[in-house]
Amino acid sequence: MSPQDQVLSAPVVIIRCSPISRAILLIVLLLHISGFISLVEAAESPLPTAEILFSKLDSLYRRLRSVRVVAADRNETFNPPKSFPHLIIRWHDLYFDDDNLQVRTDWQYDDKEDWWRPKQTSSTPLSADDLGSFDGITCCYRPHGEYSYTEIIKPSKEKKLPYPISYAAYSVPRALNSFYFPFLSVGRAWNSSDSPTLANSLLLDRLHEIDYQRWDVVGRDSIDGKDAIKVTVSLSLESAKFTLEKHSGTLECWDVLRVWFSDDQHNFPIRIETDRRFIYNGAEIRIEYPGDGRPGPVLIAGDYINYGGDLWYPASGKQINYTLEQSDINNGPTLDDLVSDGLQQGFWTNAANFAPTTTRTWKVTTIEDLASGTNLWVEPPLDALFYNVNLDIRRIVGKSEEESNKILGIEIPVRNELHVNKSNKWLFLLCNAIIAVIVTVWFAVKGLRKAR
Repeated sequence: MSPQDQVLSAPVVIIRCSPISRAILLIVLLLHISGFISLVEAAESPLPTAEILFSKLDSLYRRLRSVRVVAADRNETFNPPKSFPHLIIRWHDLYFDDDNLQVRTDWQYDDKEDWWRPKQTSSTPLSADDLGSFDGITCCYRPHGEYSYTEIIKPSKEKKLPYPISYAAYSVPRALNSFYFPFLSVGRAWNSSDSPTLANSLLLDRLHEIDYQRWDVVGRDSIDGKDAIKVTVSLSLESAKFTLEKHSGTLECWDVLRVWFSDDQHNFPIRIETDRRFIYNGAEIRIEYPGDGRPGPVLIAGDYINYGGDLWYPASGKQINYTLEQSDINNGPTLDDLVSDGLQQGFWTNAANFAPTTTRTWKVTTIEDLASGTNLWVEPPLDALFYNVNLDIRRIVGKSEEESNKILGIEIPVRNELHVNKSNKWLFLLCNAIIAVIVTVWFAVKGLRKAR
């Protein structure tokens, strides 16, 4: 039989097989076809460039310039100092219109299962008439005006104060860096941290601030059981160079972010770690960590919700800050040890103990567009305590200075340029007496000289 006849007769062999054998052969054939298609898809799916990954973050950031957000954050501190709370949960109603801001915040120090559910919320920005209806503190910011920032507090009933609202106004801009929600504080006029530390800012915000030309798309990877694209982002333009004692050449070190983006059409960040990148004689020494700790913060984002088009916002996540255990500070390996391990096995295991210091968890329950031009500034209502912080002046809104001072119990001291404090009375009289004696003696001496 010719080869051609053998090929043509192959289907006949399959047809003459038993039903079970035929099913098995069909499954094997389908698996081979499926595997081939997967290989083709993988080959036809190139890695996104750093510019594409950055552009998606930047598009989301620009979309969030005018937005309303209802969110909560849960901040846990491990081994806090005395009188410092171990846990604080805060609920926020946030309104952003470019650089204008209104945020109402309430809080508690006790944990609860559904901690992200707010006690109160408002579907519209607060006005002066609404201030007495909400507990907590309301903050407003505007880039222009006599006062740029205000803190409004409704005092508790237990204090029995002679005013229903406390309204503190600042004429000098004040930095607000306490909202730990991705991309909401970036680029705002009231966020004056041009170079925030890694510990007090979200790594997602730091990532957006770094030029994508410093992003290095490493390749495909998996993290936390998810397919991902790994990217190394340099935090510094130049490396730190170290001279070694036991090895020739120079060891270079960069502070970097290790970022994992989801390997799908969305490409959103799912994990960010702070790390260091070591290069010795042109070859990178990979750093491995046996535990969860890292030399700096670690951010894990999830529950991405669609915010229109191909924009996805991280509705939940957490950032954990670590610190090196005291016992490992002076007992760590040397740079020569790092290079020796790198030359032998291609990587170095950082076995140091990194303990968590704080964990910040966020949860966004509402995010929606806000009409541009919405008024977010609140004027002080009648009978409120108005406190000009920069001038240290207090008054009651709608009352005269005299009435305000009476309500607040402020006594205006009598000012007299000739007034002498009782404690200095005898010193004052003694000085006058000495001066009188000197003058009398001077005239007496002058008279005697003329008589001679």
